[in-house]
Amino acid sequence: VQGNYGVRDSSPGFAGSFDRITSMVEADGALYFVESWAHVVRSLDLTTGVLTTIAGAAYESGSVDGTGTSARFNNPRYIATDGAYLYISDQMNTAIRKVDLFDNSVTTLVGTPM
Repeated sequence: VQGNYGVRDSSPGFAGSFDRITSMVEADGALYFVESWAHVVRSLDLTTGVLTTIAGAAYESGSVDGTGTSARFNNPRYIATDGAYLYISDQMNTAIRKVDLFDNSVTTLVGTPM
């Protein structure tokens, strides 16, 4: 994937774009990462090269639990995984959030959604 500034998902053969990747982790053949300024969690399939936004909506901050792009983050900074879930430090919401890798649902583990 060839990067350009901004947030754009891609299929193999097309250039995706990124905005301030701050942390990443690998699990099950995919690279998962957070883009703090864009308020999203994304994945890159290491086999196919497909780049996808799995949680949050680009440049729409907030604190909303939900599935996929209906969820909102506010400056997600760090990411970790146990293989089934991603754990996200949501800096400006002062929260730890969890993304289920099966259905991309986001829940707040610790902290109070605003």
